[in-house]
Parts: sequence; structure tokens; C-alpha cells
Amino acid sequence: MVVAYASASQLDDACSIFSKMSFRNVVSWTALITGLAQNGEGERALYFFTRMHDEGVIANDITYVSVLSACADLALIGRGKQIHSHIIRRRNSSVFDNVLVINSLIDMYSKCGDMISSMRLFDRLHKKDIITWNSIITDFAQNGHGEAALGMFEKMVRDNDVRQNDVTFIGVLSACSHSDLVSEGLRVFDMMEKKFSLIPRSHHFAILVDLLGRKNRLREALEVIEKLLKVVTV
Repeated sequence: MVVAYASASQLDDACSIFSKMSFRNVVSWTALITGLAQNGEGERALYFFTRMHDEGVIANDITYVSVLSACADLALIGRGKQIHSHIIRRRNSSVFDNVLVINSLIDMYSKCGDMISSMRLFDRLHKKDIITWNSIITDFAQNGHGEAALGMFEKMVRDNDVRQNDVTFIGVLSACSHSDLVSEGLRVFDMMEKKFSLIPRSHHFAILVDLLGRKNRLREALEVIEKLLKVVTV
């Protein structure tokens, strides 16, 4: 019922039912914390996480992912570092085998503007998945480090362990657009279909139009729009 109410964004009802439970385990705590975090109630999620810890209930991976998401949304890097330390104390070096938790830590540090910590975690993660790569590329882009984002994309291509997807190209094209890397952006866009067999979608075309428009290459931007209209029509 806690999960049901939280999923329906009826958070007060979820909290009310939770408070009446005679026995609360990690599943019930995590259900409430996750529901709060996913519905923009990060501060309440962190409050219940503290209560959970005070009552001696040991968090699981989903708990950590949810509270780190709350820290990221609220840009609470100090609290995020505390949770990071707590995870390390519990798991020691084995945490770097856990891609789910490390991805959440990377996202938290990146959204708080600490790309140095994000990269340290990225480098130490034993096996990276598509979310790891997409996160670091997008996070560099959003923090204004276009060339670094492009460099990570090129490294991803060289390593050839994980196949790129639509989100990968949204991240790297955005990085090129925000950093005025026009020729690089055009090259990446061209690679999408020719090298990686990924058909560009409307959001990829939109980023390309923005990239060209920023440099007043309006004729080329118009050609991109016309090409998009043909694709949509078809």
C-alpha cells in the first residue's frame, strides 16, 4: 500500500500508512523513501533515511540510489558525501563492483558540479554500463565541459565494450552545441547513422539546428529542418 500510494503521488497517505506499521523493514523504508525522492520530495526522503538509520535498519542498494538522487536534485553535496562515506564504510572496496550505486554517486557529484569526484568514481568502476558512459558524457556537457564530453565519447568508441544509443548522441551533440564545437558536432551527427546504424530522431535534429544557429549558419540549419520534416512526413 505504501508503494501504491507513493506511485500515485499520494505521499501524505503513504506516510500515514507507513507511520501505522507495527513492523518496518528495509523494504518498507525503501518504498517510502523512493516514492518521496521520485516525486520531488527530496528533503522528506532524506529525513526518513536518517530515521531509518537511527532505528538501526540497514539500507540496501535501492535505498542508496534513492537518497543519492534526492541529494542530486537538491544539490546537497555535503549530504551526498556523508552518504558516500557511509556506503564505503559498509562495503569497503567492493562498492566498485556495484554499477548501480556508483552510477548514482557519479550523477550526484556531477549535478552538484564536482566533476573531479565523478571522474574518480568513473575510473575506479570495474565494469561500466551504458548508463555510466551516458551519464559522464551528459554531465560534462551540462557542466560546460564540451571538449571533455567529446573526449569521453571518443574513449567510449575506442573501448568498444558498450554500444552507443540515442541518449549517448544527445549528450555528445549537446556538448558540441554548448561549446561551439560545430565541425565536431557535424562529424558526430554524420557518424550516428553511417558508423553506428542509429537513425537520428527529432531531438538529435533539434540539437543540430541549435548548434548551427549559434554560429549563424542559418542556411544549413534550415536544410536540417527540411530534412527533419521529410523524415517526419515519411
